[in-house]
Amino acid sequence: MTDWNLEPYKFPDADRDKPPAPKETVSDPMPAPEPEAEAPPIEPFRYDEAGSKARKRKKKAQKAAKPPKAAKPPKPPKATPPRRKSGGGGGGGKRNLVWLWRSLAITAGLVIVVLLGTGLWIQQTFLKDVPPLPEREALYAINRAPAIKFYDVHGVLISSRGPKYGDRVTLDQLPAYVPRAFLAAEDRRFYYHGAVDPLAIIRAARENWQAGRVVEGGSTLSQQLAKGLFLTPEQTFKRKVQEAVLAM
Repeated sequence: MTDWNLEPYKFPDADRDKPPAPKETVSDPMPAPEPEAEAPPIEPFRYDEAGSKARKRKKKAQKAAKPPKAAKPPKPPKATPPRRKSGGGGGGGKRNLVWLWRSLAITAGLVIVVLLGTGLWIQQTFLKDVPPLPEREALYAINRAPAIKFYDVHGVLISSRGPKYGDRVTLDQLPAYVPRAFLAAEDRRFYYHGAVDPLAIIRAARENWQAGRVVEGGSTLSQQLAKGLFLTPEQTFKRKVQEAVLAM
């Protein structure tokens, strides 16, 4: 059985009475820095004009003593490849131009052939039986039966036999309002178009199409005169073409 009532251990006091050992001192391995020597005082800057001029003259003399540089030889001209006479890019533009002129010539020829064929067809279909136009002075007596008038020695009309007609007059013999009234009723644009009025024809075609029958003709005074003197009053496309040709 263990005995827990032991006396505590006591260290001997012999070491306490000894004096402490002296501490060893370690010398510093780095020596103390020496004091720096004082820098000489800085003198103020002074411009040496004579020395600067001398240096410039020296540089100019050195440049003048140098030999001039030799001129560079001219560069040789670049060699251009010869153009191909056929099968290359140089002949392509010429061939395209020839092809363009040929195409234009063929197109113009076709247009001329079509126009000639159309004119021949119109001539044979519509203008084959157009009556010939007489002289201007003979228009007054067209479609009139002959009549006889008797005058005495003094020029006074005694009597007449046959159909009776009025005397021939000109515009200068009529009052100004007579031809104006006639034009206002028949053809207001008489002085602004030729023998055929395209605008009137287009307007008449539109009115006829909307009405579903012929309600307007679009003929000028020249066309109406040609119809009354040389053609029949039938309303056909052939008669319309013939009166337009006679009016022109």
